[in-house]
Amino acid sequence: MMKTRASVMFLGLIVILLSSCGGMREGVLKLSDENKKNFAAADQLAIDLGEIWPQLSGVYKASENVLSKELIDRVRKIDKIFLDKNNRPVDVTTISKRDRAIAGTHFLFLTSKSVKLIYKELAPDVFNLLRILGL
Repeated sequence: MMKTRASVMFLGLIVILLSSCGGMREGVLKLSDENKKNFAAADQLAIDLGEIWPQLSGVYKASENVLSKELIDRVRKIDKIFLDKNNRPVDVTTISKRDRAIAGTHFLFLTSKSVKLIYKELAPDVFNLLRILGL
């Protein structure tokens, strides 16, 4: 009786483990599919960034005197990926996915910090203007 009960419990435990492994496997596969979609979208954004980077680089270059060293360093890192030594655009399709991901990541941080800087610099003037206009 005790052996039968232990065998049934053991068998039940195995069934539970196997069913949870199947559920975990399914969850991991869904997560993997989502990651593939996310990275494909991020890669396309990096390709788009590479196409417009020469203009953006010029904007940042013109603003160097108000940018922090961290932001300037990020701009230079993106420049090294998307521009050649003469600051001409590189064919984005020849850049590795890894380098496009690096440039995209630097651009995310660059954008975030730039927006904070712009808000810090311009918000007081905008709020004063709104106050003067009675808005």
